[in-house]
Amino acid sequence: MSEQNKEYFLSINEMADLLGMTEQGVHQLIKRNNLPTEKIGSQRYLSPLTVREILESRGATYQQKIISFQSQTGGVGKTTAAYYLALRASMYGARVLLVDLDEGGALTNAFQVLDPDIPVFSDVLKGKIKIEKAIIPISDHIGLLGSHYENYELPHLLADTQELKQENVITKHLKPLLDKFDLIIVDCATSLLTEVNKTVALASDMVIVPANPDKFSIMALKIMMKEIPQLQKMRQMPFELKILVNKYDARNKLSFLTLTHLASEYKDYIFPLFIRKNDDLQNIAGSKKAFFDFKNIPAHEDFDLLTKLILDFPDLKSELKSEVKRASANTSSAQPSVNY
Repeated sequence: MSEQNKEYFLSINEMADLLGMTEQGVHQLIKRNNLPTEKIGSQRYLSPLTVREILESRGATYQQKIISFQSQTGGVGKTTAAYYLALRASMYGARVLLVDLDEGGALTNAFQVLDPDIPVFSDVLKGKIKIEKAIIPISDHIGLLGSHYENYELPHLLADTQELKQENVITKHLKPLLDKFDLIIVDCATSLLTEVNKTVALASDMVIVPANPDKFSIMALKIMMKEIPQLQKMRQMPFELKILVNKYDARNKLSFLTLTHLASEYKDYIFPLFIRKNDDLQNIAGSKKAFFDFKNIPAHEDFDLLTKLILDFPDLKSELKSEVKRASANTSSAQPSVNY
């Protein structure tokens, strides 16, 4: 296994933590079921397929969801969150499709896909290519529908759609892909609910709005939180709306006060966790280094908790609660205790 592939594998140590077992117990489980492992240095790793086999044998199920990341303002870590959620979910055995709808292509670049001629979603809407053929395999459990500047045409293509009502166009293309993928994660362009973003929201089972604990970001969030709930009423089954607090700094009093305010004002929407500030996150993305091997990075634990919440494995719920409680115990270096 190459160093690049290592990015998508789970270590024996992590599997032991996930199952609440000792490493020796996991090795016995692997030997008993004749499961394959890969060795790099002194560490043993499990492929997503093997992880999935183990978790399903313990009662875990993989719920099919379309999740979109939306924000009005840049700099809130929207693309970075989509990247690490996809990475961690795949390590836990989920089959993940990433759909990049931002013509800047930041998510596409994070996976080192740099070809300016790859097919994009606008090509799908034009009928130039089937969506299945436009998907780039990143690993056995991650696929990517990339983006570049030609996706600037999306608003016009949606407006010209006559086959379906505009709000159903994205749904028509993404829903059938849930036969092959468990999670479809859409990274939208930064904007205040353009017609494209509205259409994506209506196709989603969950809309995640990242927000930084600063004045400008919170002002943008308040606008989003007035607009998005109106869209929920257009669906027979309303999508789930969640706020993800990002770039939290426990050393900054404003961060704590802002988080407390958000937890009070949006208690029905905010995730019971946050992503701690780390300036290395964007540098690690796409660097071919295994981010989840860096135990000393606080955001490692935060993205892990976020992924577990979204995957919602029934047999992991009790462990997840204890992890959240443990992470909340130390306000100086971990999640502060806030009443959500």
